[in-house]
Amino acid sequence: MLSVIIAAFIIGILPFYLLHDFSSAASSWFLGLFALGMAAAEIGFSQKPKLIALRKSLP
Repeated sequence: MLSVIIAAFIIGILPFYLLHDFSSAASSWFLGLFALGMAAAEIGFSQKPKLIALRKSLP
């Protein structure tokens, strides 16, 4: 899950550094925020034992 979040942020920020002025209107960094939301949903609703333990340990 962590690798997906990191990859999403890299893919989302990469156009900003490669295309400079052309990508400022696209807000591609929202891709990383979407990945964080997907991870939160996975933690919140998963039936996997590791994620249930993680969910119970978080406030």
